[in-house]
Amino acid sequence: MKKMMLILGVFVFVCNVFSQQFVVGELKYNITSVNEPRTVEVIKKGYSTAKNITIPENVQNGGISYSV
Repeated sequence: MKKMMLILGVFVFVCNVFSQQFVVGELKYNITSVNEPRTVEVIKKGYSTAKNITIPENVQNGGISYSV
């Protein structure tokens, strides 16, 4: 039972690390690489009614800079 709980815990941890998302402004980002060069992809526009959005070349989250 302890072994199963350990395996489940490791699986949940790995899923959280590799599927981390964050919001900056009106855009939601998904981290695609945590190694240099760190990269993210835009996965969702916020609830704005604006038809045009500007996607930056770089974005920061938690003091870490990512290429978009």
